[in-house]
Amino acid sequence: MITEQDLLLLQRQTDPWLASPQSLPISLWCGEDKICGIPERFSPAHRTAVNGGRTDHIFTGTDPKSGLRIETTITLYNGYPAADIVTYLTNTGQENTPLLHDILAFDGLLLGPDPYLYTNSGDFCSPLGYETVLDPVNDQFVRRYTPQGGRPCDQQFPYYKLTFGDNTGLCLAIGWPAQWMAEFSIRREGMRLLSGQEITSLYLMPGECIRTPKITLVAFEGDADRGTNVWRRWYNAHVLRKEAVPMMCALHGGGGVEFTEANEANQLEHLQKAVASPAPINAWWIDAGWYECDTPDGKKNWMITGSWRTDPKRFPRGLKPIGDFCRQNGIRFLLWFEPERLRAGTDLQQEHPEWLLSVDGLKNFLLNIGIRECCDWLIDKIDRCIKDYGISIYRQDYNIAPLRYWRENEPYDRRGMNENLYVQGYLRFWDTLLERNPGLLIDSCASGGRRNDLETMRRSVPLHPTDYGYGYHPIQQAFARTLSSWLPYYRICGKRWENDDGSYIPNRTPDHRYARKAQKPLDFYSRISYLSPFLPFSIEPNGEDDMAVIRIWQFAAPLMVKGDYHPLSEAEKSEKAWFVNEFYSPEEGKGFLQAVRNRCCQADSFCACLRGLEPDAFYRLTDFRSGKRLQRTGRDLFENGLEIRLPARDAVVWCFEKAEADCLS
Repeated sequence: MITEQDLLLLQRQTDPWLASPQSLPISLWCGEDKICGIPERFSPAHRTAVNGGRTDHIFTGTDPKSGLRIETTITLYNGYPAADIVTYLTNTGQENTPLLHDILAFDGLLLGPDPYLYTNSGDFCSPLGYETVLDPVNDQFVRRYTPQGGRPCDQQFPYYKLTFGDNTGLCLAIGWPAQWMAEFSIRREGMRLLSGQEITSLYLMPGECIRTPKITLVAFEGDADRGTNVWRRWYNAHVLRKEAVPMMCALHGGGGVEFTEANEANQLEHLQKAVASPAPINAWWIDAGWYECDTPDGKKNWMITGSWRTDPKRFPRGLKPIGDFCRQNGIRFLLWFEPERLRAGTDLQQEHPEWLLSVDGLKNFLLNIGIRECCDWLIDKIDRCIKDYGISIYRQDYNIAPLRYWRENEPYDRRGMNENLYVQGYLRFWDTLLERNPGLLIDSCASGGRRNDLETMRRSVPLHPTDYGYGYHPIQQAFARTLSSWLPYYRICGKRWENDDGSYIPNRTPDHRYARKAQKPLDFYSRISYLSPFLPFSIEPNGEDDMAVIRIWQFAAPLMVKGDYHPLSEAEKSEKAWFVNEFYSPEEGKGFLQAVRNRCCQADSFCACLRGLEPDAFYRLTDFRSGKRLQRTGRDLFENGLEIRLPARDAVVWCFEKAEADCLS
């Protein structure tokens, strides 16, 4: 629950910003002039606008000499201890501005005593991904963080948590789908944060506009666990799109690499099976390779992107029959695209070479959507596909590290301009698709989860948050822990890469070709390990265990999205560990406990002390797999816990609801 104290803690941070235009926590250099906030000589003005449960404080001012206009918006969320800050810089003059450099979206103090900083490694196709680290803070503390290669979650995660010695804290997010930087340094009053686009050193031509990353703060009273749930409540109310409801998804690739052997016949055949299935499948997934991607030797390679024309040999009527079937049967149609990366020889290279960025020695081109005409063309192209094919989930991948493309194709006095315009084009592209196609859901993918910053998440959901270890249960369990803490709606791509004795198949190659050949059907342990709001599932459930998973998921999935999250076990990526989570909605009085004992775990029991329950209320607990039922008070479940006993490599889910005292009598 959000408390008055949470709101007061946000005011502790934001009141100094709102005191005057000169107090805004932004800074930049304009030529030899250091600008902090909006100086008096800019004749600053302040107005407010109320919109959708938010109050925008908009500060503007224009330099009479250079024509540089600064517009900074601080957004406060009514009833939530959350605030955003973003700045736009525009040249309103008739000549180029002086060089603008070291532009900081945030240059200010995060107030609180004795801070501790929690960071996370992000995603980069490694077992070390999504790993939370408590960075020790001392009186010499200075840390600078940046991602790799221009994708915001590549080896760094633009989400941070600060806890202070007075039992308060801040969740912090950097909304910038490109190369951001954040520098934390200790101060007597708390922690100083400098954050912005990593490199900016550029002039603006007349009429040009750039923007900063959007910095978001969510304040909370209590420990880091409570901070997670204050964040999740704000995220659900103001970030997560309403289309992101629990879904059970199925697919059939046709037997080739990715979907290069998918065709109209095998897709419709398996869609008909999905409709007849006892599983509540309501999403159908077609991934890379459905388009023209022929190689000179007559084979298909899904990496050949750029045409976005349906392969006429496999889909002679296009994809409309697939989309029509899905719509008629209440199934959402997901289709994969990767429009920003192109290979040589595709139509666009011939028709608009001026729209492509290249780097010597690299075989891919980057479509420069920072060019307005190019972005407009892409919007119209993808919009036509969405409408013609009946797409309701647009899946966009990004298998290219863009930073060199931006930086090696701009002059020294325009450093950062390509990246900035590109980000603006990317966000406008998605905003327009959403506006033109009400109800559309966008899936953000970037070689896994490498572009899941908050600006991207305001428009999409992460249905493929990693390319690593699909069949390695303890690693996927740990990845899910980070995702549940920050991005409540996600999918885990569950596989089972095990030898007959249960040991894991070595990860021989980055894309797991060896492991894929040896994967086994999912069992109950696997499915509960990979439980997620967007759940991949079999068209034909295999036995009573699969039917139990369906019942569990139908109860649990809404709580994974909207409920409070309490990790009850340690954060480990080990076959020797338990993996135990609680999700609970105080408003509904119901929740569930997910417990997994991994293969080499020596402890045959785990005492799960449930959190957040009403002490004097009774709760009815049900194991949908065994049918067993219990009744306990909230106080008993917290103080004495629920003892879980499992054999190695097994799982259980206890669903619980507030009930009358005699509900089992």
